[in-house]
Amino acid sequence: MIKSIIIWSWLVSTGYVVDMDAKYQGRELYTFYMAEGKTARYAYKKEILQYIKRRNWKFLERLENQKKKK
Repeated sequence: MIKSIIIWSWLVSTGYVVDMDAKYQGRELYTFYMAEGKTARYAYKKEILQYIKRRNWKFLERLENQKKKK
């Protein structure tokens, strides 16, 4: 947990994670510039932290996507 917080702080301070000043369902959204040259826009902090731990990018399902599947 502490390791993730330190890495999160470093990513924000170096510009790899940028706050979009926007929210979706009350949660902050970020743009994440990955070291592999990929960019993830409209990402939640939780998604970025999961990537740090697993090294596998995956968006969490949004409410809209869940409705479309039904």
